[in-house]
Amino acid sequence: MRISNQEILKRIKTINKGKEYSKQIKPFGFISVGIGTIKENGEQIKPIAPFNRNTQITARNEFIDSRTGKTLQGTKYWKTLDKVIDHYIEHPESKLEGNIGCLKRRHMKVDTIMPIGKEAKKIYMEPLGITTATTYPNKKEIYKKILTVTNEEAKKKGVTRATLWKIKEKIKKGKNINLKTNAVKKLLGT
Repeated sequence: MRISNQEILKRIKTINKGKEYSKQIKPFGFISVGIGTIKENGEQIKPIAPFNRNTQITARNEFIDSRTGKTLQGTKYWKTLDKVIDHYIEHPESKLEGNIGCLKRRHMKVDTIMPIGKEAKKIYMEPLGITTATTYPNKKEIYKKILTVTNEEAKKKGVTRATLWKIKEKIKKGKNINLKTNAVKKLLGT
């Protein structure tokens, strides 16, 4: 797992404690995360350890339980792949009714709606960024508006008589005009 935010960095604080800086796990570094066994009280151990490509060494060395912060050591705390697969196969399907044969989907009732994912905690701190819908002008209406502009109005807006005449001629001939030119923007008052 990549240490990409403050929450993950807090989890490894115990591992870094007492180590010189060069041996510490740093932000944007990597850690090994495993699936732990279940304790007698029913809680699952969530092991995290310094990154090592050799998983056998990772399982034998010290690691911390990210739930409790306790330092543990030994392979007995790590689930092996075969146990993970067995647990997956034996896990009951909660979305379907029954266990054998053609199963029907359960009907779901929504109690609450809540954001999930890595940015869920930050969602309430950010502005929504809602803006008004973008409206696109109708070209026929724009062309009608330009055709009604007089020479005096165009002069007041900073458009020459010759430029106004060229734009009007294009419209009359059924040609498209570029609405983003300065002259057209001035004529439309945008």
